[in-house]
Amino acid sequence: MGSDSTYVEYEYPSDPKWEIERSKVSLQEKLGEGAFGRVMKARVIIGNYTRIVAVKMLKEGHTDSDVIDLVKEMTIMKSIGRHDNIINLLGVCTKVSLEINSQILKKFQPSLL
Repeated sequence: MGSDSTYVEYEYPSDPKWEIERSKVSLQEKLGEGAFGRVMKARVIIGNYTRIVAVKMLKEGHTDSDVIDLVKEMTIMKSIGRHDNIINLLGVCTKVSLEINSQILKKFQPSLL
């Protein structure tokens, strides 16, 4: 149990270079759903800028395997870095929250969704 009495189901690998505070992310409409996650359109404040992004997050009722897959994807996206031919990782939210277990923030490119 954390100090706010929130049950911590998983401990995610923390990387301050990539971490974005949840308070900087404002979820909007659902864009799609995949095997273990859903993708939401969102506004995120990064530095002095507000950007429209796609947020990948775990679905309700996710399994341990789903969490492992999402963490693997985060790790791969971090190692790739910036590339013109892929959706680029902008940051991650791995801090415990009541509403969202984990998110991957990617540059919003509607043509690729």
